[in-house]
Amino acid sequence: MMPSRSYVLAFSFLPLLACHSKKLEEAQRAQAGVEVGMLSAAAEISFVTKGTCPASLEQLKADGQLSPASKTTDPWGTPYSLRCDRDVKITSFGPDKTEGTADDVVKTKKDGAKKP
Repeated sequence: MMPSRSYVLAFSFLPLLACHSKKLEEAQRAQAGVEVGMLSAAAEISFVTKGTCPASLEQLKADGQLSPASKTTDPWGTPYSLRCDRDVKITSFGPDKTEGTADDVVKTKKDGAKKP
C-alpha cells in the first residue's frame, strides 16, 4: 500500500522545520546578547553614578536609565537576572530557563557578553 500524499507531504517538510528551528534559536541567542549588553550598560552607569547596585531592572526604568519600553525578559520569556558583587552581572538563563547551564548568556563589566 502506498503512503497517502498527506504523509509524504508532511515528512518532506521536516528538514525545513529543523533548519528553521535552528535559525530561530540562533536569532534568539543573538537578541539575548544584544539585550544583555544594553541592560548591563544601563546598570553599570547606575552602579557607578549612585555607588550601589540597582535593586532591579524595573528600578532602572523608574530612574530613567532604561526606556519604559525596554524589555526585561529574554527571548524565551524569562526575566533577565541582575546581580552585583564587585561588578554588575546581567544573565539570560537561555532556552532551558535554568541558571548556571551552558546555554546562559552572561555579561559582566570585565568580560563582555559571553555566548557558549
